[in-house]
Amino acid sequence: MRERKLCKISIIVPIFNLERYIGRCINSIIKQTLHEWELILVDDGSTDDSISICRKYEENDSRIRLICQENMGVSFARNIGIENAQGKYISFVDGDDWIEPDMYELMWERAGKTGASIIIAGHVDDYGDCVSNKFRSGHSKVFGIGQARVEFFKQNLYGWGPYAKLYTKELLKSCKFNTNLAIAEDMLFNWQILNISQSILYLPIYKYHYYHRENSAMMNAFSQKIDKALVVKYLIYREIKYHLPKYKFLAGCVYTGELAGQIKKMILYNAGNEKCLVKKYQKILRKNFYYAFMYPCTNIITLRQRAGIFFGILPYKICKYLRRCL
Repeated sequence: MRERKLCKISIIVPIFNLERYIGRCINSIIKQTLHEWELILVDDGSTDDSISICRKYEENDSRIRLICQENMGVSFARNIGIENAQGKYISFVDGDDWIEPDMYELMWERAGKTGASIIIAGHVDDYGDCVSNKFRSGHSKVFGIGQARVEFFKQNLYGWGPYAKLYTKELLKSCKFNTNLAIAEDMLFNWQILNISQSILYLPIYKYHYYHRENSAMMNAFSQKIDKALVVKYLIYREIKYHLPKYKFLAGCVYTGELAGQIKKMILYNAGNEKCLVKKYQKILRKNFYYAFMYPCTNIITLRQRAGIFFGILPYKICKYLRRCL
């Protein structure tokens, strides 16, 4: 049995059929200028060559461990990684993404100076032939819980995915990923963990490359099942409405933007009992359309979502006609 060495950061990478990308991801971690890390690769029942690729890396670097499980979903995979992590901080990288060489060194240096329970950086959107950054680079700062909640919704400085962040191992003893969710589990996780954190450090570092694949789960056609992303955003909105009302409009913007997106997708893909559900959602949207005008200089609602709100409040027959014309 391999001896587990103490390390500064445990990096957890969930994997499912990523033979084309996992090598790039692992290599970017191996090239980190911070060397005191462990890499926990959790294969979630891959049927391609991902496992054999990971085993070769495991054989050549004692800091790398491979854990294999049946296909149970990304939340199960991340939770297994958390249970096996030995580092002071825990970080997550998706297997089709990659990171620049000095990302963890820069984050670790600031973590040591502040002792923050969460260190939050940002990411860039990588489309292969171009890279874009939708965030506004600010100054390093330690957030109080109130400001952290505001930034969580506005998304001007960082996103709500678990990547490009460090969490103390102690903190993750109290919060895990919801295994009943196949999407938006990362948003719910970060909302829950943010609310139990003692201190949150933001760093204007954008060295995590979130790679957009044409065939990724986020690009697939709309499922006939109700998108769980809408459910998660509604649950957070409802929690805030009754318990943290000062953030009601922020959470309402996020929920309304998602609602408009659901309407567009259901009409486009004729999903399930579309007409009945669309009309139900439209009724809600019409009561909340004013959110399209709120927080115009933030990332809380994209321009596409704002346009979608106006599209979604139109009569159902007009929406269908416009969709056929596109």
